[in-house]
Amino acid sequence: MDFPTEFEAHGIRFRPYRDEDAAGLTAGLNDPDSRRFQQGSPTEVTEERSQAWIEAAPTRFGPGSDRVVYAVGDRSTDELLAGTIITINPSRMSAELGFWVCPAARGRGIATAIAHALAGLCFAQGLRRVEMVIRWENLASQRVALAAGFQPEGKLRDVVPGAGAERHDAILWSRLPADGGRPVPRPLLDLPGGVLSDGVVSVRPVGPGDQALFPERHCFRAPVHWLLGEQACVLVLNAATGDPLGEIQLRPGAYGAVLSSKPLSDSASAHLVRRAVLLMKTWAESIGMAQVTTVDSEGAPLVDGPPDDQANTAATPSAPSYCGARQANSPGASACPPR
Repeated sequence: MDFPTEFEAHGIRFRPYRDEDAAGLTAGLNDPDSRRFQQGSPTEVTEERSQAWIEAAPTRFGPGSDRVVYAVGDRSTDELLAGTIITINPSRMSAELGFWVCPAARGRGIATAIAHALAGLCFAQGLRRVEMVIRWENLASQRVALAAGFQPEGKLRDVVPGAGAERHDAILWSRLPADGGRPVPRPLLDLPGGVLSDGVVSVRPVGPGDQALFPERHCFRAPVHWLLGEQACVLVLNAATGDPLGEIQLRPGAYGAVLSSKPLSDSASAHLVRRAVLLMKTWAESIGMAQVTTVDSEGAPLVDGPPDDQANTAATPSAPSYCGARQANSPGASACPPR
């Protein structure tokens, strides 16, 4: 295989690292979001260490190596935007992609452009399969994989080395030449604006910020389960006070979807949680889900209709209103150059 030394694709430039990249490389690898998903036990990177890595790169990744690295530069200014690595498995005719993106370049679609460009490059070299192995918690990079036409294939246990004896689970994503690179359709869409509300109750996705209410593992994995279309977990809130009231889980299935709910505390908020269940059911049906069954935490069916206790609630609306909420869109690092 004869990978080019430099090329342009999808609006960005792939080139060798240069001496002037040392400062950007240092800042990128020391960024907390990048360090969090680096393999092994990442330590603080100095500019001198980055410079030494840049000087050694042509030898370490030259002809005959099973790894190809590129710095990603702005096509107009050549400013360092990101770094990439391709690890080739000749016996399987496949490659694994890794990348990191400079903090200042995030939110511009750079990571998606990298994934598209490198997949195309690998296929042009005759490889038959391109993979990304992304840690469960790296939601931003999972979104990049979907946007770049990669399909989720399975969950890998203890596959990514962490600090010391730690190991981390990951999702395996792949793309084949015949896939075409179009974004992979999602069976479970995001809530419009990130929140549903009827003025009395609101629901929003469960995430890492909810560790005071739910186990850490659940909080970090719930957004990925949603992205993969396996399950949507939302936190029910009192729309007026913001107080948490309960959790609802929506599970799509071959013969319909199931909505289950559980109040966080006593039954005083049960009618509000039930109200939120009906809100979620309306939304699920609006995105094309048929036969949505509602059950309580014990699996007992709930009867559709207004909540029994209407003492402190407004009339149930015919459709939910959608409230804005911040959506994270900056791609995190799924891999870094060898340290």
